[in-house]
Amino acid sequence: MALTVGAEPVSAANAGVAPPLVEQCNDSGPLAGQELRCTIEVVNYLNADGSIASSPDSTVTITICEGAASGGAVACAPPVTTVSLVPVTTARQCNFAYQGGGSWIECDVSIINRWASDPLPTPATIFHCTNSPITGPGAPGDCDPVVGDNTAPSTAAATIGQCNDSGYGGTTPIEGFICTITLSTTTALLPMHVDQCNDTGYGGGTTVRCTTSILNQVIPTPRADDEPAAIPTATPTATPTATPTATPTATPTATPTATPTATLTATLTATPSSTPAVTPTSPSPPALQIIPPSAPPPADTGSAGLSSSSTASWSMWLGALGIIGLLAIGARSFTKRRLALPVDERE
Repeated sequence: MALTVGAEPVSAANAGVAPPLVEQCNDSGPLAGQELRCTIEVVNYLNADGSIASSPDSTVTITICEGAASGGAVACAPPVTTVSLVPVTTARQCNFAYQGGGSWIECDVSIINRWASDPLPTPATIFHCTNSPITGPGAPGDCDPVVGDNTAPSTAAATIGQCNDSGYGGTTPIEGFICTITLSTTTALLPMHVDQCNDTGYGGGTTVRCTTSILNQVIPTPRADDEPAAIPTATPTATPTATPTATPTATPTATPTATPTATLTATLTATPSSTPAVTPTSPSPPALQIIPPSAPPPADTGSAGLSSSSTASWSMWLGALGIIGLLAIGARSFTKRRLALPVDERE
């Protein structure tokens, strides 16, 4: 690989400076029966004027797979990535390669320009698949876009020029000639140029497959002085998390615990303690009182007990009452018997 870097970034102000380029897998000459698979991947981070951004790093990654033809299965060397200090604007690869026939050539270029602001991109101009008279099982070949859609007069004048004067010589294998340009753009601030797979793979029976893509995207470049931009991201994340957690936890826990405890304790303890203690005590004295028969009080002798004379008086009274009762019963019985007799016998 040869990487050439210009003295200054390419922009509208210094468009006369030769643009930096990356090139590989060119000029292998009239070898036959070989396999060559090469890729170039460019990522440019650009300021609004087309100069290289300070961060992230702009890079170029290349891969080379080379050996005897094996139908696209030859082993590859590890990819090599290089940091670019200026925008890479030109890629050249797989030109004048394996012209002896019976080979396999497969090459790809991908360029992505990431701008800090809109560079007003326009469609890339193209020139491909001209003067490649494919014959054999793989004729007429597959070109996308088709030759009739070319918008530039030559490879040098086009944004993308590929697969010109290639693949001829006859007996091209099935799917042996495929050249594709994906939807690509360019800009006046930073014109791009790809030159690949030209004057390649002729001599008969050679597979040629090449693809190119150039994209211009508007992606703000992260820089150290842009760090405050992270604050809006953190704020929405913290607010929803803290609010739901604190509110539901405090409210349910405090309310149920304090209210039921105070109400039940005061009501149940006070009511039973006072009522049973007073109620049974009041009716007891009347239930235990004994009232003796009415009788004249004995003479006060100055003694707390009963004397023998008092006892004798009670006995006499009881005896007298008994005699009077017996006499009353006898008199009543006599009266009834008398009344039962005839009148003349009552006398």
